[in-house]
Amino acid sequence: MKQYKGHLFAGIFLLLIILGMGFATALGAPTGAHFEDNVSADADNNGIFTVNWTSPGAGVQNYSIFVYVNGSFSASYLNNSVTGRSFVNNTEETNYTYHIAASQANGTLTANSTNISIFIDTTPPTVSLPHYTNATIKINTEQLTLNISLSDAGSKLLYGACLVDVNGTNQTIAISGLTASSGNGWCNSTTISLAGLSDGNRTINVWVNNSAGVFKLNNSFIVRIDGAVPTATATCTREVYEGADFPCGCSGTDTISSIATISGTSNSPDGIGSPVTIGTFTYTCTVTDNVGNSGSDSETYTILRVGGGAAQGPSERVHSWTKITPGAAIIMKDFSLEFGVKQIEISVNNEAQNVKITVTKYDEKPAEVSVSKTGKIYQYVQIDAQNLADKLNKANVQFKVAKTWTSTNGLDKNEIAVHKFDESNNKWNQLKTIYSSEDSSYYYYDVELDSFSYFAIAEGSAVSDTETIGTTIPKKQGNWTWLWILIIAVVLIAGWYFTKKKRR
Repeated sequence: MKQYKGHLFAGIFLLLIILGMGFATALGAPTGAHFEDNVSADADNNGIFTVNWTSPGAGVQNYSIFVYVNGSFSASYLNNSVTGRSFVNNTEETNYTYHIAASQANGTLTANSTNISIFIDTTPPTVSLPHYTNATIKINTEQLTLNISLSDAGSKLLYGACLVDVNGTNQTIAISGLTASSGNGWCNSTTISLAGLSDGNRTINVWVNNSAGVFKLNNSFIVRIDGAVPTATATCTREVYEGADFPCGCSGTDTISSIATISGTSNSPDGIGSPVTIGTFTYTCTVTDNVGNSGSDSETYTILRVGGGAAQGPSERVHSWTKITPGAAIIMKDFSLEFGVKQIEISVNNEAQNVKITVTKYDEKPAEVSVSKTGKIYQYVQIDAQNLADKLNKANVQFKVAKTWTSTNGLDKNEIAVHKFDESNNKWNQLKTIYSSEDSSYYYYDVELDSFSYFAIAEGSAVSDTETIGTTIPKKQGNWTWLWILIIAVVLIAGWYFTKKKRR
């Protein structure tokens, strides 16, 4: 009996020693489990990533990696490396969860590591602009307001962002209204730049990425840029008698945003009411479009006294533009029939603001011109420009001459030219004048200018290059050699004759 008890105590003692050794060498769970080669902390878009962890200590034989797909156990893997394991075929769009346990020398597993999860997402987010009116009209000095609605049911938007481009400049906008589990959000901005955009429809490009780095482009919206000045047209009856209806009207057109307001004013004391003040006045027509661009045009009219008249002075036409931009020529037209100008097309090499063009018709030499143009004169015209001189690229002017005038003065259509007064030397210079067309009443001539001054539409000739009028051109010298030969021959014959006669 004593021997049995001794063996029992020895066995218990040995068991305690073994258990004590086991407890002494027991390991904790692997730590620091995390993903690498993924797009964001908890999302990826191609299913290729690595799971890494930190060993719990010495004595690990290998590691067991347990995989759960959308909460259900899917697979387990053995891995003897402490540097982790790569996964390449996780292509199902769902949530993948991993934890790791270490196998000890005695074959037991340690506790599991903390769970880590990653969502595989290849579907782009939904992007819309619910509050934007497509084709909103703006000028390129304004800024665009956008409220971009976002939705993503997969990897969500916590690590996403919006990128907007309208004029070639990318502008990043943070997503607002998000929580860790939210799949909905907004990108809001009131400062989308439109700088540098030319007139017309311009695409609004909106890129959005979700937490997995999947991008969505929405380019189905446009903004319409309108920097063009509307065309204003003032029309007046040339002469009316006092007490008549006001003789002028105002109209306008705009190619993009349409007309917002049209108004007319007069410098007459009577304004635009029934005229009672005698004299010549200027009526100004101003047109503004829906984005604030404005243009104006002016015309003169004369109020005559009943039973009398008013002295005639020069006729004037004025047109103004708030802005002229390079690449977009502006045209001044709709002149009264009395003007020898049909239209003026102006292009600039730099942006010009508050430009004013004044065209004045004179029936006689203007007082400011010191020298009259010689020959038959159809009309004197002055073209004056404000805020344009150093920005003018060129002006194409179409002049016109009444056929009745050329017929009365015995001139052919090719015997008409435009002459420019050079104020530096007080001379008239004939310009390259191209006959372009005609109708039943007028001949039309094109002239290209690089500056403005006084002009005379007069007799001349169509030329290919500019030439100075009034300069005496030397006549071609004749060849007098034959005359000298004849004189010498006569002298020799005469000498021979008188010598012979003397000898007799």
